Amino acid sequence: MIETQTNIFDQPVGLHNGTETSVEAAIEVGRKISRYQRVIIRTVAESLNGMTRDELAMITGLPTATICARCRELVLMNLLNPRYEHGEKIKRKTRSGKNAEVLFLR
Repeated sequence: MIETQTNIFDQPVGLHNGTETSVEAAIEVGRKISRYQRVIIRTVAESLNGMTRDELAMITGLPTATICARCRELVLMNLLNPRYEHGEKIKRKTRSGKNAEVLFLR
């Protein structure tokens, strides 16, 4: 069972990584985040080096199509984003050997 995080007024608060900006974004988004989106955000938050969609599928056990769709939604919501190094997206190899962008919390 997953416990819902609350603020000092005992109102539900969305997921965040503890920084002020992240807390504000989580409060703003609140309950607008789906269950699978929460799973993805939590998994990425626990990662120090971000996650590819392939890694998310392996760790969560969710189908890759579900991961890709929910990640797209989270990127459009500006909750997940790729990072850039020397002007190029950070990428890692997937199980198939292809390069995939690494997603990080905003």
